[in-house]
Amino acid sequence: MGKKINEITKKWVNKHGIPEIMANALALYLFKGIHPGGFLLAVLSNDLVGAIQRADDINIKLLKEYATILYWDFPMVAWGSKEKMEKWMENEGLKGLQDGEYED
Repeated sequence: MGKKINEITKKWVNKHGIPEIMANALALYLFKGIHPGGFLLAVLSNDLVGAIQRADDINIKLLKEYATILYWDFPMVAWGSKEKMEKWMENEGLKGLQDGEYED
C-alpha cells in the first residue's frame, strides 16, 4: 500500500500542484483513514467556509484542484460530510473496503 500512496501523492503534486505534504495527508486519509488536518477536514467534509478560513496562501488558490481530486479519485463514501468522514476513518479508509470490513 505504501507504493500506491507514493504514486498517488506524486500524481496530485505533479498534475494538480497540491503541496506534497497536503497530497500525502490526503493519500493517507484515502488509503488508511488517517485523520487529516483542519483545512483538509473542511475540504473533505464539504465545508467551503471552513476550508477558506483554514487555508493558507497556497491552498486557497488550489480549492478547485482539491474538488477535482475528490470528484475523480475518491469514492463518494469517503467525503461530503463529517459523518461520511468519521465512518471512513472508523473503517480505516480503502484498507477497510479491501479487507471487506467496511460498515455503513
